[in-house]
Formats: sequence, structure tokens, C-alpha cells
Amino acid sequence: MERASRRAARAGTTDPSADNVAAAAASNDAWTTERRSYRDLRNRKREEFWQTKIESERSTPRRLWQSIDSLMGRGHAPPSSSIDA
Repeated sequence: MERASRRAARAGTTDPSADNVAAAAASNDAWTTERRSYRDLRNRKREEFWQTKIESERSTPRRLWQSIDSLMGRGHAPPSSSIDA
């Protein structure tokens, strides 16, 4: 799906001449459609993954909260103080 989106983007980046404007517009529309469907699929898969994970860990609160913390991006180790900024 992402490959189709990239292909449509490349097709829409050609320099449209006067007789090729309609084809460029169609390519741009195809790219927009492919990109939207890819984004929707990615979001649906992400949501399905987390719903399944949380549902499977419902009986163990500790693991459930670890998953929620991971989902929220919490619990990361602070950067090392030995790294010079």
C-alpha cells in the first residue's frame, strides 16, 4: 500500500504541459487517495494491536499498566548525564 502511494506521488510530480494538466490532476488525485487509504490502514492496524494487547492483559493489572505506559510513551529512561550536549 505504501509502495502504491509512492508510485502515485512520483507520477504526480512530472512537469505538466498544457495537454497534460488533466493527467497530472488525475495522478495527484490518485496519490491523495492512496495516501489516505494507507494512513487509514496503518491507524486501523495500530488501534487493533493495542486493543488486542490491552484486552489480553486485562486480568493482570501490572502488565496492563506497563502496556498503557508504553502506549503513552511514559517510562523511558532519562538521557545519560555523561553525554555532552
